[in-house]
Parts: sequence; structure tokens; C-alpha cells
Amino acid sequence: MTIEELGMLVRHYARWVVIVPMLCALLCGGYPLVSSAFSGRSYEATCTLSYTDLSGIVSANSLEGLLSTVLEEESLALPEEANISIEADLPSQSIDVTAHGDTFEDASAVAVDLVERSVNSVREILVTQGESFLELASSEDTYGGVSESITVESSVSPSDRLAALQSVLFRASVPQEAESGSIVSVSLKYAAVGLVGGLFCVVLALSLVDAVRRPLKYDGDIKAVTDLPILANATERDFCKRLLANCRFANGDELESVCIVPVAGLVDDQVVTKMEDNPYAIKILPVESIAESVDGAQRAHCADATVVLVELWKENEGELARTLAELKLARANVVGVAVVS
Repeated sequence: MTIEELGMLVRHYARWVVIVPMLCALLCGGYPLVSSAFSGRSYEATCTLSYTDLSGIVSANSLEGLLSTVLEEESLALPEEANISIEADLPSQSIDVTAHGDTFEDASAVAVDLVERSVNSVREILVTQGESFLELASSEDTYGGVSESITVESSVSPSDRLAALQSVLFRASVPQEAESGSIVSVSLKYAAVGLVGGLFCVVLALSLVDAVRRPLKYDGDIKAVTDLPILANATERDFCKRLLANCRFANGDELESVCIVPVAGLVDDQVVTKMEDNPYAIKILPVESIAESVDGAQRAHCADATVVLVELWKENEGELARTLAELKLARANVVGVAVVS
């Protein structure tokens, strides 16, 4: 499918292209609002934990890794409603801990409690590791047997290692309410996702249907099937008069009857009425499509001229080709094609 054909497809089904994405946007955007109305608003509180090595010999990477691990482990003991999220920022040597709650105070209490318990656990690990350095140094004069949770420069003495681990400074900020906690902003994000997703789905669905049905969309599709001229198009002014005039030009001035053969269905009564009211006293013979009745082929055989009526977007190339083949078999004088939409 070319870009031009895709544009025609979107224009033809413009109603669906507008309605479906709007409905998706309303449904997706309304979900957080409805969910919040039934479950109550959820507040977010973010507490920032900063860590600083005053000695300068403790690895910041290992400190960040240890803190993150302990925070994750401590958060497992909290209820799922707390919905804890942990985000580390190594350049600033800080970790953001975000908790949820029915009120901002509840969320703040959860975040602060988690940070305090984690810091106490980390301090115990640091002290234990420092003491292990001292014990091993006094007994074996080597440090290789110590399991290090925190990496410390190996060139310093065990006592300096212990002092460095004990001097790590932790600071927790006052909890702040997260801006993303706004239910309106969440609804807008969901609505935007629904709008884009709905648009993509409806265009994809229409493209698949079009690929399967292969309807005749414009004059070029008709010309791809037959070399017959297009005598008139319903979008043009004086469609019926133009059609009969071109039939006379194609067949000669002596034209007493014209058979109108639709590719599918019946000929519209309004079109027949307008064509019957013509200054040439031409008899109009509307018939059913040949696919539905053989009478159409018989009347087309008897008429002075036959016009195939094509309705765009409803009939496909195969149906048009079969109709023309049947008319050729019936030895009808097919002078051209008329297009309605």
C-alpha cells in the first residue's frame, strides 16, 4: 500500500479514525480516575539518602551497591501497597526512596522508616567488616581471608580501614511529595497512550481489511482492470445527463436503449429516475447484478448499449472482472463504466 492509498483509506474511514482513538483515550484516561475514586488517592513520598566517605579511601560504587541491596531486602518486609521504588544516582552519591500511602504522612513514615532501618543495617555491616580486618591482621598479618562488602584501599593499615568504614556519613532528607503523584497528570499520560495506540490499531485494522477485500478506491483501480472509458462519475455535475451523452457518443447517435448493469446489488432508483427523464427518449433498462441474476446478461445482450455501474469502496477488482467477463460472454455492447460512491 502506497502513502497515497493510505491517505485515501484514512479519508474514507475518517469517522472511525477519529472515533476509535478518542474512545481509547477516554477509556485509558478515565481508568486512573475511576480506580482512584474506588480505591482512594495514593500519595507518594520521596526520601533522599546521601552517603559520603570522609576518608576518601572507600569505594563509592561498593557503597552504592551495598545500600541498594540492603534497601531492597528491607523493603521486602513492607506490604505491597507501599509500592517501594529505589533509584540510585552515583554521581551525586544519593539514593531516592519512594513510598506510597493513603496519605502523604503515611507514605513519608514508610519511606523514613525504611531508610533508617537500612542505614542501621549498613552501619553494622561496615563495623563488622572493619573489626574483621583488625582480628585477621593481629592473627595472620594478612587481609585476604576477609569477605569484603565494601571495597577499601588495600595500601592502608587495618586500623585506618576500620576508621574509614566507621567515618562513612549518611544523611536522609525530609520526605518530599512526588509530582508524579497527581492523578490528573497520570490520567493525561494514559489518555495520550490510548490516543496513539487507538490510532495505530484502527489504521492497522483498516489496512488489513483493505488488503483482504481490495476494494476499488478510485478511477485508477478501474483502469487497472479494463480499458473501457469511464463515461461519468457521480461526483461530477449532471451525472445522468453526462452519462447518457457519452453513451450516445460511444455508440453513435442512434441509441434507443441503455442497460445499466451494477457490479453488485441493484441500481439506485433515484439514478434510474433521472436517467429516464432525458431529452433523447432513450429507454433505461436497470437490472440486478449478473452475480445475482442471469436476467441482467440477457437484457444487456438485447440493449443497444450497456454501462457497468461501479460503486467505489464496496466492490473489488475481482467482482468487476467477473462482471465484464459475463457481459462479454453474453455479447453485450459494453460502451463504458459509470462510477458512483
